[in-house]
Amino acid sequence: MMLPSDSTEQSAGTPKQYPPATPSAAGQVASPARRPIVPYLAQAVVRGDRRCGRSQHINPQGATTSTHPPMRSTGQGTGIYMYAFVTRSLFALAMILISASVDAQSAQAVLTVDSERGSQSLSIDDLRGRLPTTEIEVLNPDLGRSVRYLTFALADVLKLMDAGDAEDLVFHCLDGYQSNTAAANVATLDLRLAYGEDGVPGQWSPIPTGKTMTNPAPFIVISANTSDAKTFSWPFQMNRIEGVSFARKFPLILPAGVSADSAIARGFTVFREQCLKCHSVNLQGGEVGPELNIPQNITEYRSTRFLRQWLRDPSQFRARARMPATQLTPPEIDEVIAYLRHMANHKQGR
Repeated sequence: MMLPSDSTEQSAGTPKQYPPATPSAAGQVASPARRPIVPYLAQAVVRGDRRCGRSQHINPQGATTSTHPPMRSTGQGTGIYMYAFVTRSLFALAMILISASVDAQSAQAVLTVDSERGSQSLSIDDLRGRLPTTEIEVLNPDLGRSVRYLTFALADVLKLMDAGDAEDLVFHCLDGYQSNTAAANVATLDLRLAYGEDGVPGQWSPIPTGKTMTNPAPFIVISANTSDAKTFSWPFQMNRIEGVSFARKFPLILPAGVSADSAIARGFTVFREQCLKCHSVNLQGGEVGPELNIPQNITEYRSTRFLRQWLRDPSQFRARARMPATQLTPPEIDEVIAYLRHMANHKQGR
């Protein structure tokens, strides 16, 4: 079944909802309607070569006839025609391969959810066959522009895949990025699982990551409520969700022996929300950025002045730094540094 199109015009940002896709006779979920632009280009390119040097028309009975007799080789211009044929054929083949690659990425997208109740994996076709799709336009903070995504409500995905009543969710990405958030934020931020753009599953706009552009497949977890960008950063290339108890998942990063209202505790809260997705402490946390505590704590070889400037905006030191400028206030930066300095006396995991 193809995704239905609305006959009424909708304003930008208005979500469109589709029911779960129904299996075809072969038992597969049909892909949504898409403009056959790549096959059309390939066919047009090949047809263009066939028409080189020859015009055609359609007679009233519908048969195709030629207005010229078959061309005879004169030995002149053969190289030009052969070059055109080879060039167009290679271009057509490239377009077909690109189209096949997009379809293959969409077909191979698999989501795994791990929890105390076990592990379960579903393909994108499984999800589309069992959950309603909402098409929603929202500002992508990494691209700086609005994008229209095909999405499932994350709450529906977690319920379908029996994630249980986890305290926290950890989103695991292919590049080692780990975004964690309180399970309560699923509803508060209206988190959604995006699986494609502009009505096409598996179609993505590349996302800048430092000096390179990254394909965000297979999934992005997006927030339909972008009022608090500091609370949740969109994990792309996401393929696994883990429901955890934070204290049991990351016991070695907890600041022991400090009061709840101390600068160290407040710094830990900021670090947990903003830094743990990329960085680790005592080898627990993200894998994109460097480990910050062992064998040496970062405060042992970087000055407080440098760390303040770096945490404010890394691009002051490195052009196209992969680490983005933070939105932390000066007090929050000092509290993060206080937490890191405290952890220098609690090195574990070596």
